[in-house]
Amino acid sequence: MTITLREAGPADALMIAEHRDAMFRESGKPEDTVAKASARYRDWLAGALGVDEYMGWLAEQDNVVIGSIGLWLLPWPSHPSHPGIMQRGYISNMWVLPAHRRKGVGKQLVEAAVAGAKARGVTYMALHATDEGRKLYEAMGWKASNEMTLRL
Repeated sequence: MTITLREAGPADALMIAEHRDAMFRESGKPEDTVAKASARYRDWLAGALGVDEYMGWLAEQDNVVIGSIGLWLLPWPSHPSHPGIMQRGYISNMWVLPAHRRKGVGKQLVEAAVAGAKARGVTYMALHATDEGRKLYEAMGWKASNEMTLRL
């Protein structure tokens, strides 16, 4: 079966948001929390797609979307990790339908997002990985780092 990738547009916001919701549910987030975040996210995503703030790619097989990934371009001051560039690429919302996992779909999606970042001059990327996803990213050369958070 052939898998095709295509860049997402504003009309794909609902599909990407559905994948994101599924990703959070799988990670153990309560349904009411997922639903509360989802509506606001969908509104934001519809405006961000197509204006070089957030790019997405969809993996399709037999005209069915089986996976998706996002690349968020974040304004970021010059930093030792990227001294000449004033932004970072942030991979978000990578999700593949369970029946299609461990078949190279995720890798293709990550490669598309990395290529999209490079095409836009990005030289530093980050992401948050699930335990399951971490293996894929490490196999592709991503390095683990520490991040601390504080909910206010």
